[in-house]
Amino acid sequence: MFGVVSGHCNRYLDFNGGAVYLWTNPEQKPDGVNLATDVSFSMECRLSELKLIRSMFFAVFNVQHRHPIEIGGQTSIADAVKKLSVLMGPEEKLVVVTDGDDTASTSWKFVDPTPSEDGQGDRKRASLLDYIEQTSNAEIFLVGVGEEVKDFLAVATRPGRRMQVAHIPDGADAKTVATVIKTGLKAPKRGADAPYEIISIDAPTTSLVEATEEEEAAVSNVAATLSVDGFSMSVEQLKKSIEDAETSVNSQDVDLKYARACLLWFFTEILKVNKPLPGALLGGKYNHVFADPGAIGKKTNLHVHLNKVCSQLKGCVLKQYAKAALSVTIEGTCFNYTDVCGYMAIKLDQNVVDAAIADVDWVAPQSALVRAAVRGSKRDREAA
Repeated sequence: MFGVVSGHCNRYLDFNGGAVYLWTNPEQKPDGVNLATDVSFSMECRLSELKLIRSMFFAVFNVQHRHPIEIGGQTSIADAVKKLSVLMGPEEKLVVVTDGDDTASTSWKFVDPTPSEDGQGDRKRASLLDYIEQTSNAEIFLVGVGEEVKDFLAVATRPGRRMQVAHIPDGADAKTVATVIKTGLKAPKRGADAPYEIISIDAPTTSLVEATEEEEAAVSNVAATLSVDGFSMSVEQLKKSIEDAETSVNSQDVDLKYARACLLWFFTEILKVNKPLPGALLGGKYNHVFADPGAIGKKTNLHVHLNKVCSQLKGCVLKQYAKAALSVTIEGTCFNYTDVCGYMAIKLDQNVVDAAIADVDWVAPQSALVRAAVRGSKRDREAA
């Protein structure tokens, strides 16, 4: 995999107004890569993209040390570059991942030589980029994430700059992240007189090196092992949360692997629509989505179990909302409820759910789920 990319990760640094976490590989290479990742509060809304970018580098360079990501603080790009630069050899490479302008560095301060506020933002960005290039003689790869970073990236591609620049859009999936990063890592070192462009999935002039399905899967699989303290869990944390909930409810005569498949389907639907869904889809008395294969046509211990597990998962995997009338359409079928609890996913990414679904020793396949006959709302039944 990643055959066009070779290299070795010497260090990775998480920064947010300071060095939150620095890992140093015990095996150092003269031409190794150093990864500096912005984990400031503004990255909170880009956790999926952040985990995928980190996972791409971990997959490419086979990094097994995977420290939880700690979100907080402000952006301090200059301080991170300075900290890594004093540790790096002359042939090492530097990758900086950020979602916007430097707001907190103490090693660099912007003094505007022009009294006009016109264009001040770009002059400040240019000053920061000057500092980065003067502080580190390394080959630099700047990766911007999201919409707000685009102005910073545009300044980084002006004539005279020697860094490679790439953009990961909001909502990027594993395929997009792997393709953009792979293209940037493969690209030759930039000279000051080279033509400049931003490597992006939608850039018309960029010759992208497309990630293969195997490479995309590798990135997704690594992302599923990463956690973000207080914000996002790993697949192992998700599975343990479900197992702990199962132990608490202690249901009898329930196929746990089948029940887990129902739960993971529910999580996927919530993440897909990004709004509260009724727990009654799993455990409703009359109008549930899936039947118990052992007792089709009625509510069984399976549905009671799913209700109780969802309740146990509130606060760690699910957020529970007060009872209300809820309606939802699932694959063309409308489910109407008059007084049910709604649930939203918290600390969950789809790649984590997908990794749990793929563990056939732990959960039944989604193809094994048996759909129940739709019986309408209570009001519909009473009117019949």
